[in-house]
Amino acid sequence: VVERMNILTDYHLDAAQRMDLHWNFDASIWVEEFLRARPSTRIEHLLAVLRSGCFEVGAFRLVPFPGLMGTEELLQSLYYARHLQETLGIPVRTASLQEVPSLPWGVATILARSGLPHVVKGAYTLRNPHLREREPLPLAAWEGPDGSRVLLKWDVYEDTHSWGGYAEAYALWRSASNEQRVKFVEDTIARYDDYRNYPFDAILLAGTGFDEYPQTSVVSEFIQWFSAQGWEYPRLVDATWHQFWLDIESQLEAGQVQVPVLRGDWGTTWEEWPAQLAYLNTVYRRARETVLAAQTLTALAYKLDPATHP
Repeated sequence: VVERMNILTDYHLDAAQRMDLHWNFDASIWVEEFLRARPSTRIEHLLAVLRSGCFEVGAFRLVPFPGLMGTEELLQSLYYARHLQETLGIPVRTASLQEVPSLPWGVATILARSGLPHVVKGAYTLRNPHLREREPLPLAAWEGPDGSRVLLKWDVYEDTHSWGGYAEAYALWRSASNEQRVKFVEDTIARYDDYRNYPFDAILLAGTGFDEYPQTSVVSEFIQWFSAQGWEYPRLVDATWHQFWLDIESQLEAGQVQVPVLRGDWGTTWEEWPAQLAYLNTVYRRARETVLAAQTLTALAYKLDPATHP
């Protein structure tokens, strides 16, 4: 799996040299494994595109099951992104929370207090009928229990490889013709027009790949073709998450719009699975307790005598 990740990263690095292609890593382990496995020239190339904003990396090391994780675990899953930011000069601004439908309320506070103002969420509907029943607010200020806020992008679920899923722009890749792709763009705009409480003139379609590791620049090529048609509206942008959020925040700062505020969470569905894997979950929980205890004792020892740290 790691080598498939690295090969896909190689592909997009090379494609970005040929065309105006942007790409998002949904989890920071993609960067970690690439830096571990590739030669220095490739490493410097990846670091350069991440620093320039051509590529962007999500804050969590892996896609978490946040309903199973304690506060300390969630914070430590952000550590590698903090390393990228503070040691390697790579900006990290967005938490990508994909596939798992869970979104406990306290995550809003953890992300806001960690300096991560933006959340991009998609889901998979397995055993989750409530995803289609939630209030239709595809972009909102998600307010945590302590009053801190993050901006949350999560459309009402239509399909895993469509709106609200984790491959929202799948049709822009898999459609058979540009005419079909244009129809999907038009359908997307009509969908957001029906949201009477969506005040922005920018729409994010988050994700194209759907478990296939696709080595393709079809979406970027379609955007270039679309832009060359001379149409005044709409405008398509091959963008990172940050480019979208910059546009949204500029509208907010100009006072043109007000973002709706959400409080609360979306439950912890899927976190019942450990009950069906009771032995393995027990092993995991004991390991977690051991690691956290060891870290605490190490921190105390270092505080008493820094020479003990090695």
